[in-house]
Amino acid sequence: MNKKIPGISVIVPAFNEEKNIASCIKALKNQSLDSSFYEIIVVNNASTDKTALVAQKMGVRVVNELQKGYVFALDRGFREAREEYVAITDADTIVNKDWLKKIYEVFESDPKIGFVGGRSVWRPVVFLSILAEFICLVTHVLFGLGNGFNMAAKRKVWEKAGGFRKEVNLSADSLLAIMAKKQEYKRVFLFNNPAVSSSRHFKGMIGLRYCLKAIINNFFLFFLGKPAFFEFGDVRETKKK
Repeated sequence: MNKKIPGISVIVPAFNEEKNIASCIKALKNQSLDSSFYEIIVVNNASTDKTALVAQKMGVRVVNELQKGYVFALDRGFREAREEYVAITDADTIVNKDWLKKIYEVFESDPKIGFVGGRSVWRPVVFLSILAEFICLVTHVLFGLGNGFNMAAKRKVWEKAGGFRKEVNLSADSLLAIMAKKQEYKRVFLFNNPAVSSSRHFKGMIGLRYCLKAIINNFFLFFLGKPAFFEFGDVRETKKK
């Protein structure tokens, strides 16, 4: 990779995602941005399945973070990142072909831009996923926040903040946008740069609790500077005994 020009490190936190990680990586490797401009880092976060093996077979860099938790996976990803810009997506997410190119062009257009968010989409469509898309749009317009499966920041934003606050696990992604705001960086939202994630989070009462926790936590972080909750809870379906 040419070190004379900025590049992008893509972080993919993953916990027990062997069924989804291949599709995610395939989309990341099939970008219109030249592959010499970016690296893909899968952070295997204490998985007990074959997540790491699947990712390794697809030729991407895999690092193991044994301390379970989204914030620990994110922080490890930033520590491992080699490039000036860091993009984040989830293992159950498919980004569009121009995703990295659009992010890269925004950062390169203005050195004062420190954070880039994009439109969050969930499939298949369910009522709560529609509500979540609306909430994500509103929270960006009102507070400049983003969503963890479609965002990017300058690595120096994370460095200047001293890393992620480990007590903020649920909504650690929102914390990144708040870091950029405190450091007086511009934050940009690209409505025309969607990423599509699984709507498994939004099924039944578990999905409703998921949405409510996210809303409350973002409110607490933005106005009070501290989280209300640490965990989302595991949204994966469990087999009936």
